[in-house]
Amino acid sequence: MAKEDAEYPDLFVEFMMNFELDLPIPNDDDNPWKHGLVTFCSFIFFGLFPLLGYAVLYTTSISESDLFIISCNVSAIMFFILGAVKTKFSKKNGITVEQKF
Repeated sequence: MAKEDAEYPDLFVEFMMNFELDLPIPNDDDNPWKHGLVTFCSFIFFGLFPLLGYAVLYTTSISESDLFIISCNVSAIMFFILGAVKTKFSKKNGITVEQKF
C-alpha cells in the first residue's frame, strides 16, 4: 500500500487531508496572503474595542476592576459580532454544531 501511495502522492495527500485529518483541500484560487490580511485586520479592529475602555475611561474615577469588567463585556459583545459577521461572509449557519463520532 505504501508503494501505491508513493506512485500517487497527490491522491495520498488528498486522502489524508479529507479522511484522516478532516481538513478541506484548498482551492487553486485561495490566496493565503489575502486570508492572512483579513485575519490581521479583523484582529486589529475587533481587538481594539476592549482596549478603548481603558484608553477612554482611565482618567475617570472608575476602578481598575470595573474597567476590567467593562472590557470583558465589550469583548463578549465583539466576539458575538465577529461570529455574526463571519457567518454572513462564510454563508454557513452559525447555530449548527457538527458532532464527530
